[in-house]
Amino acid sequence: MANRKIKAIKISEYFSIQKNEMVTYKITPNISLSNNQNTKMWRMLHKIYEVYESPLSRISRNGFQFSFRERDTIWYDVVFKYVNGKKVVEFYLSTPKIWSVKLREVIENYMKVTVEEVETSALSIPSGDIKLREVRLQRHDIFSLRTNASEQTSPIGSIMNTLNDISAEGDFARLSVCTEAFGRKAWAKNASWAHEKLSKGIMPQRARITPGKVLSVLQNGLIVFLNEVYDLINDTLNAISNVFFKSERDFEKKKAVNKKQALMEEIHATRASPKSNEKVNQPVWKVYIRLAAVTNEPLRSELILNTESSAFTEIAGDNELLPVKIRFKKRRNEVIEELNTLHLSRTTKANGDVSLLSCDELSKVSLQLPTSAVQMKFEDALSVNKKVETEIATIFRHKEQKEKVIIDGIEISIGSNKITSAKEKIKTEKQRNSTLLVGQSEHKGLKIPIGIPLSNPNEFYKGYVFQGQMGCGKDTAIQNFVTEGCLKQNISFVVIDQVNKEGREGMANGIRDSLPPDKIVDIDLSNEKYLPPLDLTEVMAKLGRKGADRFANELIQFLDIDDMGQSRKVLRNFAKACNGSLYQLQQLLEDEAYRVNRINELRAEGNNRLADELDRYTTIVEQDVKTNAKGEISVKDKVVRDGQKTLDGKSGAILNRLDAFLGDDTLYNIFAQPPKEEMNFEKWMREGKTIIIRVPDRVLSQLAVKTLVHWITLKVLMTRLLMDNESQSNGAFIIFNEPQTYLKENSGLADLMARIAVQGRKERLGSIFACHHIGQIKEISEDLISGGVHWFLFKNDNKKTFEALETELKPNFDVEAAMRTEKHHAICIWNFGGDRKPAFLVRMLKPSYKRYQAYDNSFLTKRHSQLFGRSIEKIEEIIYESAGG
Repeated sequence: MANRKIKAIKISEYFSIQKNEMVTYKITPNISLSNNQNTKMWRMLHKIYEVYESPLSRISRNGFQFSFRERDTIWYDVVFKYVNGKKVVEFYLSTPKIWSVKLREVIENYMKVTVEEVETSALSIPSGDIKLREVRLQRHDIFSLRTNASEQTSPIGSIMNTLNDISAEGDFARLSVCTEAFGRKAWAKNASWAHEKLSKGIMPQRARITPGKVLSVLQNGLIVFLNEVYDLINDTLNAISNVFFKSERDFEKKKAVNKKQALMEEIHATRASPKSNEKVNQPVWKVYIRLAAVTNEPLRSELILNTESSAFTEIAGDNELLPVKIRFKKRRNEVIEELNTLHLSRTTKANGDVSLLSCDELSKVSLQLPTSAVQMKFEDALSVNKKVETEIATIFRHKEQKEKVIIDGIEISIGSNKITSAKEKIKTEKQRNSTLLVGQSEHKGLKIPIGIPLSNPNEFYKGYVFQGQMGCGKDTAIQNFVTEGCLKQNISFVVIDQVNKEGREGMANGIRDSLPPDKIVDIDLSNEKYLPPLDLTEVMAKLGRKGADRFANELIQFLDIDDMGQSRKVLRNFAKACNGSLYQLQQLLEDEAYRVNRINELRAEGNNRLADELDRYTTIVEQDVKTNAKGEISVKDKVVRDGQKTLDGKSGAILNRLDAFLGDDTLYNIFAQPPKEEMNFEKWMREGKTIIIRVPDRVLSQLAVKTLVHWITLKVLMTRLLMDNESQSNGAFIIFNEPQTYLKENSGLADLMARIAVQGRKERLGSIFACHHIGQIKEISEDLISGGVHWFLFKNDNKKTFEALETELKPNFDVEAAMRTEKHHAICIWNFGGDRKPAFLVRMLKPSYKRYQAYDNSFLTKRHSQLFGRSIEKIEEIIYESAGG
């Protein structure tokens, strides 16, 4: 026993202190940010962080080894710096890793900010002549700062003025607020004790010794001594009076020095404010506020610190925050180390004079961010998220489908894997996406691909309105819509482009060069050498009598003679017989011989009713036989009914309209030629081709543009009508680029476009309208707004555009927020899933020719004009021969 050695035991082997791993977030304020929820946010955070407030809750044991984890903190930092010739201000939030996810969720729920995780080193103070200040409460913690919730820019507006003092390369300033949850039970005891002292006329003091406090204690001691002496003298004199003198009046007793003046001397008021009285019942935080500045000029560093600290005077009330110099070098080094590592030193933790702020007070000191008014003042230095971020409905979240292979009847998504089979060569098969990709949204730092749902054709094949000012990205968005729909979903598109802008930025050219040649049909109706036929002969032949009735009704609107009495009935019957050709309609009205031939054809087809209607305008000639006095017989033709004359009296208005159309050389050459087999809209739409039809208004007459667009639209609709369900299965869209140029004084086309926008889904025919603002297409605006169409609202300076849709924009956007929409972004208001979803912001895709293989399909424009059209000389030859020349 005597020889046994005593073995030393290291405490570190059984007990260790665990430091928290810190996570730092960069906070970017949103343009619509407000600070009115900050108090509630800090209350929520206090409930979370007080879970581990007790030291016992942070002790963990592994066998005989005990670990004590340091207290959880929240660091809020505002960093000002001058970098690369530019002033910059940034906001950061740091917390232990165990709380990082929860803190982020709370911040994003209560504040309109973008949160991005960064390295903690972003907060490091650069080396140099570092000036430091600590900011502390002047009076006891029971006295509150002034916390007016309606003042959302105080003191952050003044703190931001620090940027005015940052003036040289390398300048750096930092405001750092570190907070720890303080136990509510401990605070209730401390506050109750302080209030009890205050009620007795004794002013509670902070736990620090200062010359002023020493003087105050001496003064209070002297006052107490004088009052005691005065009371003794009073009692003695009162006793003598009662023994030797008789008086009904009591001897007056009062203090030599009135202690009720103590509160007035401390806070310059006769009573504490309601906020101070309420503070005892509120949760509080330990708060450490530090200021740091590094510049090449010590005087400027002091100026920066003064600007930051004086900003807190705006919230001075019963209490105030005052700067305190850190005089000792060792302490300065400790504070710098704390700021760089985000860990409090032992000295700081042991300090009994720490400021305790309520959640109301802390909402003014920490995490108060600049609102839009302050952001505008400092927009050159401040990074602001001007986009409104909202929750995104699951139905709009796009998920790209990968390629798949089928082996023994089993579908396998291959992704990037290389799958082979010993039995046979495996063919990959592309899976169709459930949405049509249009862009991406951002929410809580996440980028979410956005797509238009395809599952319900009745919702997908409706009207879409793309509106925005020039250069905002609406043409590019439509190009992407066409490219994604054509390549990924085999959807057919008919693009009517009267703008015909040069280069790939133009809608027609951009679409043409984004798709492979076999997916494109490109027809230029302004070509001087070749023009295609655009009648509806093949459509009428397939639709039969019902199609003829439909065409007749459409033609009445096309010629705009809906209220012309007898002309309407004449047009209806002759339209049924014209085989969908305006030229044949004119021949039927003007050429009786042609009309008679057509009547015979109708009777041969068994359409006697229509033949009889046309036969009413056939001339009847009878032989008038007369015998003169000499007995000579003479036979003369007598016109019993002049059919042409009768028809001319009723069809004058129709012929005038037809003459206006066919009097234009371009329109005459298009409508007068017979159909061409290669010009087959039904086949193209069934194959999922994109049909580009150019009607440039700078080349063609206004009448020609209006007529062609109306006729093409009618041709597309009638073609969809003749297609069966299987042929319509891939769907189609018709695109109107800046329709305001041909909608004016064109009520027939306006009615047709409105019907397609609202009812086209029945034929799986959607429509897209591109305009600057809704006022430009007022002829159909009411139908679009009330018809449940889908909206893409791009950047626009026309306030009425957003006011017209103010109801649809709420609750996520107001008119002012909508007008701040950035270029290449669109506010999407879509009707899917059975109802209209709340508006949300989408960043549109980059141009399709930059995302996919770009093509040079310019040769198709000329080639297709020849392939699907006829030369002007050939057209004239055909017309001459058909006229019997």
